[in-house]
Amino acid sequence: MIKEEIMKNFFQCYGMATSMPKMKNTPNGNVVCNFKICICEDRQDSEYSRLIYIRVEAWDQVAKECVEKIKEGSLCAILDGKLRRNFYKTTSKTGEHYVHDGLIVVAKKIEIIEDKEDY
Repeated sequence: MIKEEIMKNFFQCYGMATSMPKMKNTPNGNVVCNFKICICEDRQDSEYSRLIYIRVEAWDQVAKECVEKIKEGSLCAILDGKLRRNFYKTTSKTGEHYVHDGLIVVAKKIEIIEDKEDY
């Protein structure tokens, strides 16, 4: 097996949108939207599950569809996505420097499973 096939960056999940998608236009004319979803980590050793909050980013036509269809509380599936590292630095008003490091799911295909109004 080729190493690149084993190490492919591919992400799928389904969860509940915890925020409305926010759309922006980039200076070069592309459309991007950002929102968060919550997924449940099933734990076999406990009666409780842990919630995981994930930042999602979608571009162009997928972004437009997200803004039109996804509402806070919608159950949606990311059918095709990839993980991207989000690393940036900020400075507070008091001059303190902070480093932020996390992951974002870049979604290429999203499907609405159930709208909040359906349940």
